[in-house]
Amino acid sequence: MTYEHTILTLFLFGLYGCGGGSNDDETILDTIENIITEDKQDSDSATVLISDVVVLNEDQYYGVSFNINKTAQIQTKITIIDGVSIEAFLVTEKEYNTWVTVTQNGQFTTATLNYFEELSISPVATTHESEWTALGSGNYYYILENTDYGTTTPPINFKDDKVTAEFSISAK
Repeated sequence: MTYEHTILTLFLFGLYGCGGGSNDDETILDTIENIITEDKQDSDSATVLISDVVVLNEDQYYGVSFNINKTAQIQTKITIIDGVSIEAFLVTEKEYNTWVTVTQNGQFTTATLNYFEELSISPVATTHESEWTALGSGNYYYILENTDYGTTTPPINFKDDKVTAEFSISAK
């Protein structure tokens, strides 16, 4: 409920009283407390910024961008639906561009990546949900990678070890 709705509700209660319902014992203070509680619950609700299911072949990564206009609480969720363990990293746009430049020749073992540890996970074998973490305004990327980078690498078995993963990024 918006500020305007709250004022209008209080005005109407002032004109008509609070006892119009079946609970005649409710006071104006009870009504105000209920309105404030509803406002707080609305402001705590999360908005999904990105949600998708991706299939990554061995030695492949996927990067998706999103923008935050003001500081917000961010949460990442990822689930491996089928396949091998992978890694998921949340990075700045600048860091993502550096990653793309360094890895364009497929040399993932020499790459470096500065990422937000609280919003990233290595390895992801089943399901992971991060804590809500404050992130400032800016452009960001979420990278899912099934490469030789990092602590999780596809097995050496001479077949394409694919992974299907579902992820989402939410803000509040």
